[in-house]
Amino acid sequence: MNRRVITPLLIAVLSLMTVIPEAPSLLVHATGPAVVAVDPAISAADVGGSFTVSVTVNSVDMLVGYDVILNYDPSVVSCTAASFPVILPNNFPVGLHNFCSNGTGSAEAAAVSLGGSSASISSPTAVLVLTFTPLQASFATLQIALAQLAVLPGPTIAPVTTSDGTFGVPPSLTFIIPNATVAAGQRLSRISHGDTQVTLVGFVLMLSSNVRAGFGGVTFDVIDPNGVDTPIQSNIAFGFPGDSLTVTATYTFDTSGFAIGTYHIVATVLRCTTSDPSTCVNGQTLTGLFFKLKS
Repeated sequence: MNRRVITPLLIAVLSLMTVIPEAPSLLVHATGPAVVAVDPAISAADVGGSFTVSVTVNSVDMLVGYDVILNYDPSVVSCTAASFPVILPNNFPVGLHNFCSNGTGSAEAAAVSLGGSSASISSPTAVLVLTFTPLQASFATLQIALAQLAVLPGPTIAPVTTSDGTFGVPPSLTFIIPNATVAAGQRLSRISHGDTQVTLVGFVLMLSSNVRAGFGGVTFDVIDPNGVDTPIQSNIAFGFPGDSLTVTATYTFDTSGFAIGTYHIVATVLRCTTSDPSTCVNGQTLTGLFFKLKS
């Protein structure tokens, strides 16, 4: 939410400032609204684990103060740590307005720049960094409830676009026979036959104990004859509880310079809340898999 009227908090604090006119910013002034966003936009972690998000400010010129509030569901996630990076010159954190409270399910960051100095922000810059612990296998919205950026001249409130975040506990998956392997007929490849790649195949089960549908895949760590580890990620597949999923990935021999010998594979299940690989967490791991390349 972006109110074009300065909140009582910023009015009170900015009224105490001695605003000294400064030279115009040397940066190109933003042509659109400022942006306040949760980063990453999608987070995933197991119950009892942890994940960290930032609330960032971007595309704002001559910033002299801000007041940002993030709301969350404290029955789903618990805030366990909070930090408040300094982004303003002559930074003055507003007392009692930099906190994270599981009682209210909210976190706030507020600060002003004393003496009229301002900051111009041209890339995502964190004003609030929060660490959460998931309490139950559910989803939650990390909502930007307030995003007020005070800018010169004035000060006035800059127009702001906000972008919320989401959190989810990933589904439970496990390998099923034949687990993870290479495609039929590709256990042994030969350069003389013109072989240039192998297809890696993973077989995983979406456990029936999952309360909702989800996504899964496999990361294949291919260790070539020279000992170089190359992670190859499969496609991410959708499934309902009880579904078996088959996913594939491709390893090309030019990655190793067509090294002759045995290639070992470590396969790891990916448990994902969406089809976006950034929402995946690692699950079960298998070793002892291999394929060979001969001349």
